Amino acid sequence: MHTTIIDVLPMELVFRVLGMLDYRSLIACQQVCRYFNTLIVNDSSLQYILELAVAGKEDNPRSSLDYHQKLDTLRKHQTAWRTLDWTNVEDIPMLGGHLWELYGGVLAQTNIDGSIRFRRLPSRIRGIEEMVWSVPMPDLDLRDFTMDPAQDLLVLIARPKLRYVVSTSWGSIASL
Repeated sequence: MHTTIIDVLPMELVFRVLGMLDYRSLIACQQVCRYFNTLIVNDSSLQYILELAVAGKEDNPRSSLDYHQKLDTLRKHQTAWRTLDWTNVEDIPMLGGHLWELYGGVLAQTNIDGSIRFRRLPSRIRGIEEMVWSVPMPDLDLRDFTMDPAQDLLVLIARPKLRYVVSTSWGSIASL
């Protein structure tokens, strides 16, 4: 039988090298030989790299989950979106304000008291709990806003509130 370099390398080293590859290189390795294909198909960390790329997602390096758990979570998430099989349905009433924004899993709405209420939407699959908080916006004539929760960014478009005083004795209008 013919011995190759792969046959004499420790399996830990082979997996370590494969784990450093991007998804395109892993796909190329799968096509090299059945041995590489079997290694890649049967390893959850390598499958996670491939399925993450197919889903168009990026890994969260701060996650405490191991690769098997990450792969399982990714598969559940993808299946839920593909089949529209929600794990939870919740009605969120609109507040009395006239502006709202939904971005990055956070719903923000203006309230009649002039504040903006934020609601981080929960996700059982991703382990995200709902959180609600408000930011007061006193003395702003808010016209629009946008946000990017990933950057902790809130952009407000406001027009200054002008207060007028009418002088009855002078017949003039002055702004404060």
